[in-house]
Amino acid sequence: MALPLLMFPSVIITSVSSLLIPEFSSFYAKKEIKQINRISYRLLKITFIFAICVFGIFFTFPDELCSLMYEDTSVVYFLKILSPLIILMYIDTIVDGMLKGLNEQVSVMKCNILDLFISTSLLYVLLPILGIEGYIIVLYISEILNTVISVIQLVKISKVRIKFFIWTFFPIMGIMLSRYVIKFINIDVNSNIFSLIIEILLFVIIYLGFLSFASIITKKDFKI
Repeated sequence: MALPLLMFPSVIITSVSSLLIPEFSSFYAKKEIKQINRISYRLLKITFIFAICVFGIFFTFPDELCSLMYEDTSVVYFLKILSPLIILMYIDTIVDGMLKGLNEQVSVMKCNILDLFISTSLLYVLLPILGIEGYIIVLYISEILNTVISVIQLVKISKVRIKFFIWTFFPIMGIMLSRYVIKFINIDVNSNIFSLIIEILLFVIIYLGFLSFASIITKKDFKI
């Protein structure tokens, strides 16, 4: 019940990832490494910012989202504990799209096979012992392994620089600021769904405003 909610915004990332394949294939065929590097840098930066924003939304409004979608708050715990996976999942998706465009389909397949083998083995061991907690642990191990391997492959091919600290520290600060403002204002309107929409929009505006003020995102970043 938690995973479908977490993966719903990934439709944007998945669509972009599919569009990247022919674009990167064209650059790769022409040996335009600088162009590949430039676009990879911007896409990774935007993906980090988008993924952390989505994580912040799910972490800030788990009760409201679960009540709205399922009329049940028992999913809240799992939504909170699984929400950090969003960052890894979205980055892995966009990186896989770039790798496929760079003629690394076999490498992506090998990584997925390795991930599947390790995940299945760990599930066989941990699930009977830890139950659902074991499954969550396996999910984290699987996503970390898959994402790290994929990113290393991309860096090796495109020579892109990943500013991990800047792309995570400032967005997380933006989330904390947005959470504080939302809780302080405590919007209350007649309809729960409208209240939630207003709060999420305000959350995103504050988040993007902070990143823009800190010069983390600029208009140039969206000119792929």
